[in-house]
Amino acid sequence: MWSERRYGHTNTKLLFYFEGIKGVVTDKDGVPIQGAEVKVKGRIHPVHTTTEGEYWRLLMPGQTYTIQVSSKLLIVNCSK
Repeated sequence: MWSERRYGHTNTKLLFYFEGIKGVVTDKDGVPIQGAEVKVKGRIHPVHTTTEGEYWRLLMPGQTYTIQVSSKLLIVNCSK
């Protein structure tokens, strides 16, 4: 998603571009897991899954991230 910001006292335009991760956390039977914690290594604030197991997190493009998903039912590590 592109975001354009203008600053009133100048004609400067800054463009910001963000990508991210999104997905659904489920158990082995495909049932969504609510409240699972999704952490990005090196980031302070985790995100938590919705009642439908969905999560999303904005990240800067062009980098590799290590993701950890955990709940009382599972612990998974993966990279993007």
